[in-house]
Amino acid sequence: MDQKLEAGHLNLYGTKITDAGLAHLESMQELENLFVWQTGVTSSGCKGLSQALPKLKNVRGVDLDKVAAEAAARKKEVKKIVRVDLEWGAVGTDNPPRSQGGGRISSIRIVNPRSEAVKLYWVEYGGGLNYYAEIAAGASLTRATFSKATWFMTDKDETPLGHFIATLEPSQVETPKS
Repeated sequence: MDQKLEAGHLNLYGTKITDAGLAHLESMQELENLFVWQTGVTSSGCKGLSQALPKLKNVRGVDLDKVAAEAAARKKEVKKIVRVDLEWGAVGTDNPPRSQGGGRISSIRIVNPRSEAVKLYWVEYGGGLNYYAEIAAGASLTRATFSKATWFMTDKDETPLGHFIATLEPSQVETPKS
């Protein structure tokens, strides 16, 4: 099991932990955030652990369709949307910063003017890369995200192109040209 406790955070994303395993965490009084996406943990198990650790915040995962629907509803409420053009950070590096928690729902539009497809990855809270999508040459992708989320991009051969960090405002970024 690949787990990590760092400054009150424990990331059990993608492990085989179940509700029964959560009982072993009840003595971890310093635990503030527990990430249990794509595990065998249920809402009931999270609730039980939260009763033992009142300051604990469980993060079970994200339903991206629900996030997209909420972002679309928020977009309808705003009469004038200011689209922020994001800057690329560290073009060519393969070590992007981790996504930060505590963000709010927003949206990003990624434009690929290149003559080849690119690959998009979400940088996990623990720093790992989670493949998200391929964006065809000349195409774009608009999707819901959380502000403070880091997104990383490579070409089809996995050569790093850079990263960007989503903002609270709906934003747009254009992939670096070849």
